Amino acid sequence: MMLDNNEILRFSFYNIEVYENFKKYVKFFKEIEQSFDIEEILPDHKIESWKEEYTRKCEKLTNLDQNKYLSLSKSHDFLFDNLKPSFINKVLLKLFLEKESNETIVKNLKTFYPNRKGIAKHIEYDRNNNVSGRLVVKKGPSILTLPSRCRSIISSRFDNGEILSADFISLEPRVCLKISNKKEVNDIYEDIQQKMSFEIDRSVAKRSTISVLYGKKYIDGFSKERSDEIYNTIHEYFNLDKVLEESKNIDSFSIRRNIMGKPIWNLQEERPHLLINNYIQSSAVDISLTYFSSILKILDLKKAVPIFVVHDSIVFDIEKDYKEEFKKVVSKGYYNDNLGYFPLKIETFNRSK
Repeated sequence: MMLDNNEILRFSFYNIEVYENFKKYVKFFKEIEQSFDIEEILPDHKIESWKEEYTRKCEKLTNLDQNKYLSLSKSHDFLFDNLKPSFINKVLLKLFLEKESNETIVKNLKTFYPNRKGIAKHIEYDRNNNVSGRLVVKKGPSILTLPSRCRSIISSRFDNGEILSADFISLEPRVCLKISNKKEVNDIYEDIQQKMSFEIDRSVAKRSTISVLYGKKYIDGFSKERSDEIYNTIHEYFNLDKVLEESKNIDSFSIRRNIMGKPIWNLQEERPHLLINNYIQSSAVDISLTYFSSILKILDLKKAVPIFVVHDSIVFDIEKDYKEEFKKVVSKGYYNDNLGYFPLKIETFNRSK
């Protein structure tokens, strides 16, 4: 009977201590990152006791996981298991390193340094590093913090191939609308523009929306009167009072959960903007990972090679002849049985900006 790291993770989602009565036998487990083989590690007279404890913990886990989030999370493993190392243009990388004066960016670029065949290290993400569940790079290329102007270092493994990303369109604001039971809209920011009594640019509507969703009450660059109107319009548009009620709800198991059922361990948090932030971001992460996992089962992964997940987008190395098929699949968007439709767009990921 063995416990591997994935199984330990299942218990940690619900703050269940697996080794409660067996710590002295397994304190080396996390250090060596090896599977815990009960029959090799425990004395014979402890094995039955362990099995009884393990059975009790599994029953508790099943009880707490009534939303079946663990099954959803396990489906995300397919995505991360299929990410392949990216190819790097070593000449461009060296040029960036020579010209870059910012030490933080230099350090970031060095994580992309390839082997002799031009292949970067395999990327590993930590999916449980923070309350919201946003990904953090644990090992390999620091893609999440690579400046977009440096993305041209990423090259294709195919002759005339392209590095393309499938990006959710306005994912977090759209999640907010789903929670508020608002109607579907093509362009959220244009919709907000039209509700204002004065003219604002779409980019201002976008910036203001993100600011208001995450707690900023005053909008820079406007008089107090106009700033108040922007804030009140966006607050009413997303029905943030309802979103707040959803985000601070604690169920009968003393757990806060996102819209997909994942526990959000912020039970001591009372600040409205952080409650909304945690709830929306956490939900958006699970929605995007669920779609990314599903699309890999549709695409030909030999011609559309997944290389990175960058928050609300997944990056592929696309063979030239497969580009149109890739575009056809992504253009359909994502339909979630519980939440409805989410549109996506395709972008050239490594274009200098």
